[in-house]
Amino acid sequence: MSTIKCKKLGMIAPALSNPPFPGKLGEKIQKEISQPAWDSWLIEQTKIINELRLDVTTTDNQNLLENKMLEFLFIEK
Repeated sequence: MSTIKCKKLGMIAPALSNPPFPGKLGEKIQKEISQPAWDSWLIEQTKIINELRLDVTTTDNQNLLENKMLEFLFIEK
């Protein structure tokens, strides 16, 4: 298993084996975000969907969730 310097965790961690979804954003996440950070996002994503009662089949909610993901993975708090 390869490792990367994870932007979210700020440390060396196991890399994602594949992009989490198609396209340039998926490739960026694979190159910059570790598997543990991605796993944390999946837990956070579930909380957001449930708390906001999002219908993820709508474009607006998909965009909202993508923005939340970018904020969670790439913006330091």
